[in-house]
This record gives sequence, structure tokens and C-alpha cells, in this order.
Amino acid sequence: MQIIQKMLIVDDKPENLFSLKKVLSEIDAQIIEALTGNDALIASLNHDFALAILDVQMPEMDGYELAELLRSQEKTRDIPIIFVSAVYSSNYHVFKGYETGAVDFLVKPFEPKILLSKVNILLKLDRQKRTLASTKETLKKRVAERTHELMSKNRELQAEIERRKRAEQTVRKTQKQWEEIFEAIGHMAVVIDDKHTIIAANRSAVKQIGLPKNKIIGAKCHNIFHGSNIPVLDCPIKKKRITKDFSSSEMVVDILGKTYIRSTTPVFDGNDDYTKFIEIFTDITRRKILEKELLQAHKMEAIGNLAGGIAHDFNNILSALIGFSQLALQNAEKNSLMEDDLTEILNCGLRAKDLVRQILTFARQSDEKHSYIQMDYIVKEVAKFIRSTIPSSIEIKTNVQSTSVIFANPTQIHQVLMNLCTNSANAMKSDGGILKLSLTDERIDKADAESIQGPAPDNYVKLEVSDTGSGITPQVMEKMFEPYFTTKNQAEGTGMGLAVAQGIVKDIGGTIKVETALGQGTVFTIFIPIADDAKADPHNEEIMYASTGSENILLIDDEPAITKVGKRILEKAGYNVTTANNPCDALELLKKHPEKFDLVMTDFTMPGMNGDKLTAKILEIRPDIPVILCSGYQNKHVMDTEMKHLWHAFVQKPIKQEIFINTIRNVLDENTRG
Repeated sequence: MQIIQKMLIVDDKPENLFSLKKVLSEIDAQIIEALTGNDALIASLNHDFALAILDVQMPEMDGYELAELLRSQEKTRDIPIIFVSAVYSSNYHVFKGYETGAVDFLVKPFEPKILLSKVNILLKLDRQKRTLASTKETLKKRVAERTHELMSKNRELQAEIERRKRAEQTVRKTQKQWEEIFEAIGHMAVVIDDKHTIIAANRSAVKQIGLPKNKIIGAKCHNIFHGSNIPVLDCPIKKKRITKDFSSSEMVVDILGKTYIRSTTPVFDGNDDYTKFIEIFTDITRRKILEKELLQAHKMEAIGNLAGGIAHDFNNILSALIGFSQLALQNAEKNSLMEDDLTEILNCGLRAKDLVRQILTFARQSDEKHSYIQMDYIVKEVAKFIRSTIPSSIEIKTNVQSTSVIFANPTQIHQVLMNLCTNSANAMKSDGGILKLSLTDERIDKADAESIQGPAPDNYVKLEVSDTGSGITPQVMEKMFEPYFTTKNQAEGTGMGLAVAQGIVKDIGGTIKVETALGQGTVFTIFIPIADDAKADPHNEEIMYASTGSENILLIDDEPAITKVGKRILEKAGYNVTTANNPCDALELLKKHPEKFDLVMTDFTMPGMNGDKLTAKILEIRPDIPVILCSGYQNKHVMDTEMKHLWHAFVQKPIKQEIFINTIRNVLDENTRG
């Protein structure tokens, strides 16, 4: 009589039972379902199960508790149990499942064929078990009845031998599968015993450590990873044996020059103690480098935002300082002490203006105009100029092979090159050396960009400034592009050179890289995209002369000093000027006398109402009146395409007298012609 095998499947969700039953539909066995652990226990009293498939996470009684209860009963003690779970997938829960007596642990979603294969094997084993039990019973009877039939015992013995052979083959197959899986792990993996001896290492470990496998196996882990003959103070295996904490940790392996996430998993013996550890090392060196670069980028962005924000206030102060100095100089007696003092004040103001411009360049908020230029002229010009400013013990060599065109500001490129040459010369001022300027074209493809961690694939002009100086220490390398960081004396530099250079290069889509070796020198490499189908613009300097006029101007700025100096300058040029230091006062003036004014010039950033909103209200009163906007810095909001239509021109503080007057004249003339 054929016995119908039965399977118990337990899950608190009916839909999961339905799906599981559907997967097992092709199995020749009766399936008994249970929604709770109690239902499963009741079913175990009424049925003899060949196999149980239990969900791990269930209310009231989870899979682990149910398994322990089944194991505690003689009838169900030997039922093979397979755990399935969609939540618990860590090694901890897998091992816990095995501790409760499971023969397997599957994590959802799983391949149905895998489950079917395992179920078929276990059902087959159950059938064999039942057959073996029946055989044993028969043998007992035959031994009792016919002890002389030795052949029957021999056959039983042969069956047992065959079973053991199959078991040994299964063990060897399992061992081989484990070795294949261990070798296939993409990360460095080793097995270490409780005496810190490496007893297994996969191919990835052999490759990364760089030693033959027979040199690794048998060696102490602290010797391989730390070059030490004794365990290091923070040895994770020692700690984990004490704390029982097997969570992953970050580990720096100086001897390999890499950083890893180290995951340690204990291997339990028959006494539920662990004498071996499987350690998997995930290389995160590249990620740590990127994190460091990202942190530096955030730091530079924050400093840049701060620099752009305070530029407005600086330029307001400088506008008044430079404007009043120029007015006073025009009235001062020639060659007098007063003229000399005012000239010094003006020069200080202009130096401060240049410093603010450098800060804005660093913050990439400068309004410098770009054009199509050839860098070879600038490189040759800088090489010629720098010769007269550095010691004769420093030899200058040039290698200019590129005539390609880039889109940039020539003054800024000149500034970048001068900063780099000055730094290189400073590194060789004691012992002399060679300063080399190289300009070539270079095509960077995708493979190059990834291997050198360089710019995106494109055609570039490659500028190299190298020296044979003392090199740069790692500590200086970390901070060299930060503003105001300098290794020079206070009188020799401000620390803005490299910060500004980096800001300029990034602003035109380029990258700047540094390679250095202590005692051998430094190479700064800059990649700037080559402009497509462009011709270099001729370098013309236009000399400007201030124009005059007699129109009525409304000048608006929340800084009284700026409206005062602006009024003086414009009145000297013949204009009639009315000032307002509050946007609301300006609107009242326009409402009372809408036809009085021919042009309005307003600041952008003012308390109560910004220049864009003020301009919109002005145009509601006088749609035809031209408006000029001025600001301490040219931010994105000012140049937004949706806002630019409100005003006829934009000027940035501090404003030269000639530009100030000529801008007003040009806008008035254009408005008249329009």
C-alpha cells in the first residue's frame, strides 16, 4: 500500500500560503496549511509530516518558537524544517534558524525551482527513511524467526555501506560547493582561527594582498594586514570574542594602502562555540577619497557663498571711498601733500576693489567678460614677464605646442598663470632650479577620464607648470586651495592665489590637478576645454572718456554715502540729480512728479524692497522711463532672464566715474532713439 506523504506549510498570510501551495502543486504529496503556530501544533498531532516549511516572522508565535516546540515532541522531533523569510536575511537569523533545527533557510524572493529541488530531496529522504524503517522491522522479525539467513543481513549491511558512501559523496559535494562559493566572492575573504592564523583565503584576497596563497595560509592575520608580529591593540577578533559584537567595522590597512569595511562572521563548532571566523573585506578606498573630495567641495562652496554675500557690502563702502577720493583729487592742488594723501587713499581703495574681485572670482560670482582667446600668447607673455621678477638662479623653459582657442577671460588666465609661476618660483628661491611652462593639446577619452580621475571626455588645452623645488607636504596639500591659507610670511602673500586660480579654472569648465614629491618638485596641471569653431578675439583696450548731459536723474541707494558721491559726480557732468535712500521715498517722489525724471538708477539689495520689485513698481507709474540697476555683485537673480527685461543696463559697484556717467548717457540716448 502506497503511503501519501504530507507536508506542513505555515504562514500567517493566506496569500503567502496560496503562493507557496501553487509552487508546490507539482509535488506528489498532501499539503496541510496552518495560519498560526497553534494551528500547526494541532495539525502535527493529527498527521505524520514528512516535511515542514515555516515562515519566520509571525504574530504570537514566530517560526523559531514553533520549530523548538516541534523538536521538543517525540513525534515531530525529526521532521525536516525549512525556514522562509522576506525580512530576516542576516547571518545571525540564518544561524539561529539552524540552531533551532532547520535543515535550510531561504530568503524571499527565492527561485521556485530551488525550493522544489530541496522539497523533492527531503521527500525522497523521508520515503527512504520510511522504507528503511519498514526494512528494519522486517529484519527484526526475520532475525527472530530465521536467524540463519545471513544473506539478508549482508544485504542490509551493503545497503548501509551504500548509504554512507552517498553521505560521504554529499559531504564532499557540499565542501566543493562551499569552496567554489568562497572563491567566487568578489571581495577579499579569509578564514581565521582563534589563534589569529589564516587557514583559508580566496582568490580576491590573494590578488589584493599580493602574496602567493601558500605564503598567506598559515600566516598570522596581524602580520599580513599590519606587518606586526603580535596582535594589534584594537584587534577586532579579540574584541568580538569579548563583546560578542559581530557588526561590521571600518578598517585601514596601511600596508596595502587601502580602507575596508570588515565583516566578521563566527563559525560555530559542535559545542556552540566559535573557533573560526570568516572575514570579508569590502574595499571602500575610492569611496573614502570621494567623500573627502565632496567634503572639500562643500567647504569651498560654503566659503564661496559667504564671499559672494559680503561682496555687496564691501563694494558699497568702496564705491563711496573711491568716488569721494576721485572727486577730492580733482579739486586738490597739483603736487601738494593733500594730492599725495588722496592718491594713497585712492590706491588703497583700488587695491581693495581688486581683492573683492578676487573674492568674487573665487566664489565664481564675478562679472568678468569671457572671449575666445589663444593661450599660447598668454603663456609666452607670462614667461617673459616672470623672468624679470624671479632670481636668476631659476631657469625658465617653455614648451608651447598648442594654438587652440578657449573661451575665457584673458586677464583671469593671466592671473592663474602668474599665481602658479610665483608659487613655483617661491619653492626654488633658496637653491634655484627649473621652472617649466608647457602648453599642449590633449584628447581625454572615457578610459583616460576614469583612470586618472580627470576631467570628462573631451578635447582640452593642457597647461603644465612644473618646478624642481622642495615639493608639498600632505598637510599643505589638504588646505592649499582654501582661501587665505598660505605658508608664506604675512608680507609675502595673502593666501588667495591658488583659491582664486581654482575658482577661475572651474568657472570655465576646467580642472586643476597637483602632483608632488618631497625633494623632487611639483607639477600643476590644468585642463581647459577647447572652444569649438571659434576664432580668437583681438585684444583691444578701449580708452573711455566721460560724457555730459543735462537730464533729470533719480538716484536710489540705501547707503547715503553712495547717493551723495553719485550726486556729486553726476552734477559735475551737468545732470540734475535727486536722491532717495529708501525705496518707498523714491516711489512717493515718482507718484508726485511722474514726468520730472528722465532716468532712474537704483541699487538692487535694499531693506524693505529689492531693486527688482522697486523697478516693477516704477514701471507701473512710468512704463517708458529707463532704469539702470547697480549692485555690489552680479548674482544669479540679478541676471535671471525673467528679470533682465525690467532694466536697461546693469553696472557693478564700485563703478568708475567714466563708466558711471557713460552708462547713463548711453541709456538716455538709446531711450531717445527708441
